[in-house]
Amino acid sequence: KSFPSEYTDWDSYENSYLDTHLDGHLTSKKLGLKTKDIIGKEMIYKYGNFDIQLVITSDSTLSLKNNQTGQEANEKMSTIHINKNTMLASFVDTENNLVTMLSAFENGKTSAFLYKDDGSVTSVSGSIKLKK
Repeated sequence: KSFPSEYTDWDSYENSYLDTHLDGHLTSKKLGLKTKDIIGKEMIYKYGNFDIQLVITSDSTLSLKNNQTGQEANEKMSTIHINKNTMLASFVDTENNLVTMLSAFENGKTSAFLYKDDGSVTSVSGSIKLKK
């Protein structure tokens, strides 16, 4: 079939390409934050069937709320800034688990290990979003 010669609502392949690509690269919905931008921002860490509301108040403290249980806590944490967009943090959560969490703020991805009192370890991964 040939392309339509008159204007219609049909969109060209070029425009479809430009809507999803920028300078030859796929555009994506990134969080686009750097570690210096996160202090005081309310974020939602979503891991499968549960999510945590988290506010990093400084490089050594955070406030969190488990949205599943409703429990809240203000905790001390240790952080390592891997680069300007990625941080590794360790803290104790509302259920007394030791959490080691990797946060990639540029693309809004997170992975964590939960070390429980009984000695078991659970790994989870998910996404980070700013609370609106």
